[in-house]
Amino acid sequence: MSTTDPAALAATIAAVLAATQSEPAPAPAPPTVLTVDEAADRLKVSRSLIYSQLRSGELRSVRLGRRRLIPAAEVDRIISEAA
Repeated sequence: MSTTDPAALAATIAAVLAATQSEPAPAPAPPTVLTVDEAADRLKVSRSLIYSQLRSGELRSVRLGRRRLIPAAEVDRIISEAA
């Protein structure tokens, strides 16, 4: 029967536990979409201006049934272009 150093054994166990207990990477957040009203509120403009920009192609959107959804990244792009 061999004797081992308890401190060395504890250090080895701690190293193995630390190597195997890594936290999983957080899942990426799904892209956020806004309704026309939410986009208008965020940009502090009227709904009609949002619809005008959608028609002219200045603002991208996705149509889901009768709803028009605007990616939050599009609203952020307009804000950054204005600054």
